[in-house]
Amino acid sequence: MKMLKKLKQKLKNRLLNYLLNTITIDELHTYNPKTGKHYLNSIELTEDEAANIGQQARNYRETLLYKILSSTVKNKAQKAMFEKSMSFDDMISGKMILFAIDLQDKIMDKFEASYKRKIRKK
Repeated sequence: MKMLKKLKQKLKNRLLNYLLNTITIDELHTYNPKTGKHYLNSIELTEDEAANIGQQARNYRETLLYKILSSTVKNKAQKAMFEKSMSFDDMISGKMILFAIDLQDKIMDKFEASYKRKIRKK
């Protein structure tokens, strides 16, 4: 079941990438659980570097600045899409903003998981 879900997600990502020329999480960050190696933009990171980024992501999410920025930008994008949109392009613009926020959150999630793995090893 888990494999089917991953396959569906990969197919969606490839289709969207083909249709909209978007960026996927796998293009920016990959993690190989067998080797324990992280790659950011195809550059290998040490476990300590990945854990450090994860700790920074965790700390950043707890700041008031992150909460204000993410909620404000999401609200503005949703208003632009549903209240102020005059064309289909306005809808796409709002969706792309929401997509970018979601992509950043997914990257932080992956690094936070790395930080949690390192803590459990200690």
